[in-house]
Amino acid sequence: MRERGFGSSAVMINERRTKTAEDCLKSMPNPLKKQWQSLKRGRPGRRFEERYEAGLQAKKNSSIEFKLLRIIRILIALGAIAVGVVLVFIPGPAILFFLVAGSLLAAESIRVARFLDWLEVKLRAAWSWLEKHWRKLHPAGRVAATASALGGASVFAYAAYRLMTR
Repeated sequence: MRERGFGSSAVMINERRTKTAEDCLKSMPNPLKKQWQSLKRGRPGRRFEERYEAGLQAKKNSSIEFKLLRIIRILIALGAIAVGVVLVFIPGPAILFFLVAGSLLAAESIRVARFLDWLEVKLRAAWSWLEKHWRKLHPAGRVAATASALGGASVFAYAAYRLMTR
């Protein structure tokens, strides 16, 4: 806290800084930190399968701790999926919970790992295409594109609401 004077009165200013990725990593438990760093270091299109293969090596040393960690990982993933499904129908960041669940399940299933690798490559390509075309758009075109996207999302939400209330 720092004091700043305005005339005869003083106001306390809270000097908070935002958490950086390094701050978050410092507060993570060590096994989670190692898994996150290995996932981050992996190359796009192979990172989830590489993580699965690393998990296979660890399975060979199947201690009781490893089996317990697997059960906990699957339970957390199922919980994240459940929260994500609920957040699909109410406002909230459902996609984040699906990503967490997918990442956790990719360590247990080669099919999930390969699907996430494929999806990552496709999403990166789509994102770069959108970014390239967004930069070329005139400001009026950006407004029109945003309005179209919001309109489409509204129509989709209304249609989903109507289907669920029948």
